[in-house]
Amino acid sequence: MVVDEAHHLVWSEESPSREYQAIDTLAQQIPSVLLLTATPEQPGQESHFAHLRLLDPNRFHSYQHFIEEQQNYSPVAAAVSLLLSGEKLNNKQQNLLIELIKEQDIEPLLKASNNDNEESEKARRELITMLMDRHGTSSLLFRNTRNGVKGFPRRELHAIKLPLPPQYQTAIKVAGIMNAKKSLNISAREMLYPVSCILYPVSCILYPVSCILYPVSCILYPVSCILYPVSCILYPVSCILYPVSCILYPVSCILYPVSCILYPVSCILYPVS
Repeated sequence: MVVDEAHHLVWSEESPSREYQAIDTLAQQIPSVLLLTATPEQPGQESHFAHLRLLDPNRFHSYQHFIEEQQNYSPVAAAVSLLLSGEKLNNKQQNLLIELIKEQDIEPLLKASNNDNEESEKARRELITMLMDRHGTSSLLFRNTRNGVKGFPRRELHAIKLPLPPQYQTAIKVAGIMNAKKSLNISAREMLYPVSCILYPVSCILYPVSCILYPVSCILYPVSCILYPVSCILYPVSCILYPVSCILYPVSCILYPVSCILYPVSCILYPVS
């Protein structure tokens, strides 16, 4: 079974996609499965693990174990780099390789890898193969490019002219009438960025206003800094005077009409006195 664009097989422990479930059911019945994708990790780490499980369910049986194993890839990468370098392995480096490939007796290969002959290169490649088979995605995952894989035919463009739908023709005519006096660049910009074309003239109007208000704000800011502590001092005083004013206000409302009556009387009596 060959599955193209396999990154669309999205999986999570809580909700695997219907597409993944269908392929999983088929993979259990079909002995050979090939997944094709240029972006295997695009849907996330969980889906990447699930794709590997489709290929080798015995090797990739637990997502949690897969995460823990990935966190220990640094020693494996260091061991592969060491074998590729061609340098002789000391006792500590040999013990590291024995720990990483503990299911098999590799001491003969380690001794051969330190020799200065053709057997050394062969032994190192065999050790690298063992590491790849036991750690990571081993030989399940292949990354190829057109440069790395030869034999592809040259790509040639064969343009096929298709008739323009009538609604598109109408839309182009209307756009041409509305933008008759505008240059091609301006018309293209308005089609691509309609919101910015509306906001740009508004910003052009507001900019000189902001240039006028900015120095005013620079003058008022220190004044506000001076007045703020004064207001903080006066606020508790106003809090005390406010209830007093609330008491005096009704009294003044009573005395005001009385004063209005007494005022003309006083005006008459004043010259008499």
